[in-house]
Amino acid sequence: MNEHERLADKLNLLQFSIDAIPDAVYWITMDGRISNVNAAACGMLGYSREEFLCLSVHDIDPEYSREDVPSDTDELKRTGILHLKRRHTAKDGRVIPVEITSNYFVYNDAEYICCIVHDITERVRAEMEAAFFRTLIECTSDPVYVSRYKDPCRMSYVNEAACRHFGMDRRQVVSLHLPDWDPVFDAEHIEEFIRELRNNKSVRFETMHRVASGDLVPVEVTANYLELDGEELIAGYFHDISRRRSMEAALRQAQEELEKRIEERTVGLRDANELLQQEITVRERTERVIMARLRLLQFAATHTLDELLEATLNEAEALTGSLIGFFHFLEADQETLSPQNWSTRTKAEFCRVKVKDSHYDISASGVLIDCMRERGPVIHNDYASLPHRKGLPPGHAPLIREVIVPVIRGDRIVAILGVGNKPAAYNKEDVEAVSFLTDFVWDITERMQAEESLRKSRQMLRIVLDNFPGVVFWKDLDSVYLGCNRNFSLAAGLGEPSELVGMSDYELPWQKDAEKFLADDRQVLRSGVPKLNIVEPLLYADGRVAWFETSKIPLFDAGGKVFAVLGVASDITERKRAEEALQKAHDEMEFRVKERTEQLTSLTAELSLAEEQERRRIATNLHDQVGQTLVLSKMKLDSLSVPSPSESFEKLVGEIRECLNQSIEEIRSLTFQLSPPLLYEVGFEAAIEWLGEEFEAKYGFQVEFRDDGKAKRLDEETSVALYQMVRELLVNAAKYAKAKRVRISIEKVSDRLRISVVDDGIGFDAKNGMGRKKRKRGFGLFNIRQRIDYMGGNLEIESRIGQGTCATLALPLRKSKEESSNRRKP
Repeated sequence: MNEHERLADKLNLLQFSIDAIPDAVYWITMDGRISNVNAAACGMLGYSREEFLCLSVHDIDPEYSREDVPSDTDELKRTGILHLKRRHTAKDGRVIPVEITSNYFVYNDAEYICCIVHDITERVRAEMEAAFFRTLIECTSDPVYVSRYKDPCRMSYVNEAACRHFGMDRRQVVSLHLPDWDPVFDAEHIEEFIRELRNNKSVRFETMHRVASGDLVPVEVTANYLELDGEELIAGYFHDISRRRSMEAALRQAQEELEKRIEERTVGLRDANELLQQEITVRERTERVIMARLRLLQFAATHTLDELLEATLNEAEALTGSLIGFFHFLEADQETLSPQNWSTRTKAEFCRVKVKDSHYDISASGVLIDCMRERGPVIHNDYASLPHRKGLPPGHAPLIREVIVPVIRGDRIVAILGVGNKPAAYNKEDVEAVSFLTDFVWDITERMQAEESLRKSRQMLRIVLDNFPGVVFWKDLDSVYLGCNRNFSLAAGLGEPSELVGMSDYELPWQKDAEKFLADDRQVLRSGVPKLNIVEPLLYADGRVAWFETSKIPLFDAGGKVFAVLGVASDITERKRAEEALQKAHDEMEFRVKERTEQLTSLTAELSLAEEQERRRIATNLHDQVGQTLVLSKMKLDSLSVPSPSESFEKLVGEIRECLNQSIEEIRSLTFQLSPPLLYEVGFEAAIEWLGEEFEAKYGFQVEFRDDGKAKRLDEETSVALYQMVRELLVNAAKYAKAKRVRISIEKVSDRLRISVVDDGIGFDAKNGMGRKKRKRGFGLFNIRQRIDYMGGNLEIESRIGQGTCATLALPLRKSKEESSNRRKP
C-alpha cells in the first residue's frame, strides 16, 4: 500500500468515525454556509447531505439573530470554543432543542467552525417534568429531603417544610453535613446503612435533629432508595415525634414504677399500654394519610379532575374502612348542591345515580345540612334513626352510617365529602383522617379548576381574536412573531395563525416594508411607550394593497420589563379613499377660490386706480375751472369801484370777498388732498409730509414726520396708491382712534420700503378682529390689505385696547411699471 492509499484509507476511517458519532457534526464557513455534515446530522434534521450543503445556519436556526453573529464569532475566535443552547428546525418543521459545542480552526488558509450538536429534547422534557414535580413537592407541608447515594452525609435538596423544620433557609440546610443535623447518627456505620437501604429499598428509623436554635428534636425518618437517570439517590421524609417521645418517656417512667410496685399498678400499666397502642395507631393512620396524599399528588399530574375525585374517595374509603363515598360541590349561593363523583366501589356496587346530572337545594338533602349548621364534620352512626332525614333519591346507595366533612374556604363551604357504611361506628380518628385528606385534595382541585379556567380563557381569547374585525399580532424582542389572529394570518397568505409563529416580516408578502415595520417595533421596545395611529399601506398575499391604521403597544412582564410588542390595526382603505376624494375636491375648490380671489383682487386694484384717476380729474377741474372762476370773480370784485360807497355796500363787498377767499382756500386744500401736485412734482416723501400738516391743521392732533433720507425709487402708480393708503390710515386715526399724537415714519430697509403710522389713540383687539366698522367709502383697512397684497407687500397691524395702534406698510422696491402691469394681469 503506497502513501496515497494509506492517506485515503485514513480519510475514509476518519469519515466513517465521524459518521459513527451519535451527535450531529456541522462544518460551517465564516459566512454561515454549511460545508459538510455527518450522518447523525442528516438523521436528526431529515435533510440529505446534498440538501445540507445548500443551507445556511439561519435556515436550520431561524431564531438565531443575525445581529448576534459578529459577537459570537469574535468570542469563538478569542477562546477557540463556544457553547450554545439553541433550537434547530428539522425539514418536517419539528423544532429540536440542541446543545452546541463550536470549535474554530483554520485549514488551507480558510476559516471554519466545527459544531458538535447534541439533541437535548429528552433532557428538556425531563427538566420540565422535574420542575413540575419539584413544585408539587414544595407544596406539601411534610419535610422532604434528597441525598446522593455517593454522598449520603449531605442533603442535596430539601423542600420548604424541611427548611421550616430546621429553622434555616435552603442554602444553609444543604450546606450541613450529617453530624451537623444528626449528631446521634453513627457515621462509622453509614456504609452498612446504605447497603441495607439498597437491599430493602426503604428504611425507617428514629434519630435526633439539631435545629437552628440548638435544640435536639426527635424525628422519625423514612429513607427510600431511588434510581434516576442512572444516578442513585436517597429520598424520603421525616416528622417530629417529640410528643410521642414524651409519651414514651412517660411510659418508661410508668414501667419503672410498675417494676417497683407491680401489684399495685397493674391497672395503670394496662392504661399506659392502651395509650401507647392508640398513639401507634394514630401514627400509622397518619402515615397512611400521608402516603395517600403522595399517591394523589402523583395521580393528579396525569389525570382529570373527575378521576382525581374518584381516586380521593377510594383512598378515603380505604383509610376508614368505608364501603361508599361521595364528593359534592356547593355553589356560591351556599344553597345549591352539585354532585361531582362517587367512589369506584359505590358506582359499581351500590349507586345508580348519574353524576353531574342535576343541582338541588341542600335543604332537600336532609342530614347534609348538619355540616352547614355546625360548619364542621358530623358523624351519623345510626342514619335510620335520624328524625330530620328526608330519604334518598332513587338509585342512591343505602346508608347505615356516615361521616360528612365540609371544605371551608374563607367564610364559605365550597364542597362536601362523605364516606359511609363502615362495619363499625365512626370515630374522631376517622374524621381526622378524612378531613386531612379532603383539605389537601381541595387545594389540588382548585389548582386544576384554575388551569381549566385558564384553558377556557385562552380558548375564548382565541375566539375573540379570530372574530375581531381588525388584525392583531404580537412579536418578541427580536420582532419574531409569537402569535396573531386569523385575519392577520389570512392577510399573510397562511392558513392558521400558528403557522406565523417563528416568522419575521422579511418572510412575508410585505417584506419590502419589513425594515420600516421593524424600526417601529424597536422604537416601542426601547422606549416602552406606545406608538399610536400609524397610517401605512400593507401588501396582501394576493397582491392587493390595503391601508391600515396601526397602534403598537409594549407588553411588560411582572418585573416591569418589556418582553414583547402588541400590534392592533384596522383596515382604513375605504376611509383613505374617501379622504383622497375629499382632498381632491378640496384642492379643486381651493384652486377655484384662489382663481376668483385673484380676479377680485385685480378688479379691486383697477377700481382703486380708476378712483385715483377720477380724483385727479376732479381736482384738475376744480383747480382749472371752479378755482379760476372764483379767482376771476374776486379780481373783478376788487376792481369794482364806487365813488362813494355806502357803508352797507362796503360791508357786503367785504363779506363776499371773505367768502371767496375761504372758498378758494378750501378748493385749493381739497385739490391737494385729492391729487396733490407735490406728489407728481416734488416726490412721495414731500407729499406725505404735506398731508400730515394738513391733517394736523384740520383735526387738531400733533403729527410728527420722519424720513431716513435714503433714495426710494417709486413709480407714479405705486406712489399714488401708497399716498391714498397713508391718507386712509390718518383718517382712521382722526375719526376712530381719537388720537392726540401721530407719528409717520418712512424708511428703506434693505430692498423694502417701510411706512409706519403710529397713534396714541384708544386702540383695539387686533387678535380677535378689527374692532371698528369698515367704511362705506374709501379704502378701509380691508381694502388697504388687499391693495398692498396685490402689490407684493403686506400690512401689519399692532394694537391693544387703550394702548394705541401701529400700522406698517411694507413693499419691495425696484419694481418697474411694466412689471407691475404684468403682475395685475389675471
